[in-house]
Amino acid sequence: MTDSDDYYERLGVDQKATQEQIKKAFKKQALKYHPDRSDEPDAEENFKLIAEAYEVLKDPQQRQRYDRFGKQGVQGTASRSANYTDIEDLLNGFGFGDIFGDIFGGRQQRSSRGADLKLQLALELEEAVFGCNKQVTLNKRQQCAECNGQGTTDPSSKQTCPQCHGRGKVSSSRGFFTLTEPCSKCRGRGELITDPCTECSGSGEVRREKTLEIDVPAGVDTGHRIRIEGEGEPGSTGPGNLYVEIAVKPHKRFKRRGADLYTQVPISFIQAALGGTIEVPLLEDAEPGELIIK
Repeated sequence: MTDSDDYYERLGVDQKATQEQIKKAFKKQALKYHPDRSDEPDAEENFKLIAEAYEVLKDPQQRQRYDRFGKQGVQGTASRSANYTDIEDLLNGFGFGDIFGDIFGGRQQRSSRGADLKLQLALELEEAVFGCNKQVTLNKRQQCAECNGQGTTDPSSKQTCPQCHGRGKVSSSRGFFTLTEPCSKCRGRGELITDPCTECSGSGEVRREKTLEIDVPAGVDTGHRIRIEGEGEPGSTGPGNLYVEIAVKPHKRFKRRGADLYTQVPISFIQAALGGTIEVPLLEDAEPGELIIK
């Protein structure tokens, strides 16, 4: 990005840009230059520059003064952006908490919630049409039954982590920003275990096979997903979910298009010419139907 004194040029928009266009331009630039994500040289300084520009241009009154008098007319507002010391304060102050929550603010929550799992389940056409009950076996991380996920059978062996003082996260300054990350010593748990569980070696988790019963509703098709809540991998704020993706096998007689079934039935020349009645095979568990040829 060019280190320009022109706020519009910093965001890459025209002076006639709408407020929505300015908002989208800032989002794009912020994703590109955020120091916690970007490998661009001078990313931190560039992020500071676009933040300063957006702080002015997002406000119609401030923008009008800037258009008329330049940076001198908004000097107090422009300099205020440099006083932010925390990335969440900066983004929320700009009104982008909803846009960046999943990227920055939600990072800690995602890291502590268990991972989602995905499983593909192959079904016969009859099973997909009429519904069925299927058993599946997963090999996944589960809470250790020996220590109930605590990492130790002796709770008194737990000690407060000296590096994060029990917070589970540590903060470090990086120029303009103060960044918060999970503690590397206790892996975000806030405590150390001196007498770990022999079953899980202190992790609170073990990998084992688990068999589940899945109720497949009638009418599913290839690509449909069934969510089994809480059957993902464990996490400190709760387990993830299991997503079962349906794949319907080809049928030797029928083809499916949406909710309709198609099949081919041979008829004689006389039936084709004069009409008649023939039996039409249907799927399993259904009575044969009749087709009247006219």
